[in-house]
Amino acid sequence: MTGDSSAINNLLSHITDRQRAVVVNRFGLEGKEPQTLATIGDVFGITRERVRQIEVGSIATLRADFMKDKALGAMVNEAEKALKGMGGIGKDEDFVKACAPFGGGMSGPHLVFLARVSEQFHFSAETESLHSFFYSDQKALKKAEALIIKLSKYMNAKQGRVSSGSGRDLLSDFVRTEKGDEAFAKRCVSVSKAFHVNAFGDFGMAAWPEIQPQTIRDRIYLILKKKREPMHFREIAGSINDVGLGKKLALVPTVHNELIKDQRFILVGRGMYALQEHGFEPGTARDVIAR
Repeated sequence: MTGDSSAINNLLSHITDRQRAVVVNRFGLEGKEPQTLATIGDVFGITRERVRQIEVGSIATLRADFMKDKALGAMVNEAEKALKGMGGIGKDEDFVKACAPFGGGMSGPHLVFLARVSEQFHFSAETESLHSFFYSDQKALKKAEALIIKLSKYMNAKQGRVSSGSGRDLLSDFVRTEKGDEAFAKRCVSVSKAFHVNAFGDFGMAAWPEIQPQTIRDRIYLILKKKREPMHFREIAGSINDVGLGKKLALVPTVHNELIKDQRFILVGRGMYALQEHGFEPGTARDVIAR
């Protein structure tokens, strides 16, 4: 059984041209970004509320026609089954991939549209704390939310393991402790913006500076933490840029200034810096070698 965007086009043929234009633009069904009520209203010279009314009425009509469409109904059943096989939750791109074997040309916007029309599964748009994702029902959503909260508490209690370089197994340790499903936990992690993997492959909370450094000082610290030996300030700047820590290039003068200001960084030789927590003491290269 195959399903592609032509099946959706057939369904849309049951409503008026203006209704179709509103639905297509609201969901981005023709390859463009979904548009706001205000943007569509400006095109037609009507209010946002009127656009919303047209959208709601169109979806109600399409839902009735969808119930009679065996091909689309079968595809949506497959999509619902695939989502439940993912534990009931999946980041949008992951769900699109899961639907590829039977969905043909179905894209993310197509699946968002079908979720709305069929009500057999659901879509949650991106927020400040979550990426956009699909979920099968409220039970799966609540389970995912509870896991994210519990994992966040567990991670924050184990932050020292990340700092010491042994944080990569935290998720697996959590799953074993909770006797849960690691695949489901990973899908929850992918949905939440609270977690992140840094350039060195360390998993942790996005708010931790050693996971997602926000300042140049944090980036310097992470580089020296991983190197575990003195580095010249020019080498530090180069490493920050090579690893890709931050969107802007780290400038050598800026790195040098931050090294001078922060007491965590110890001058151990001409232009050479190391972390005080690694047991280094200030002095000339001769002093360091002698110690």
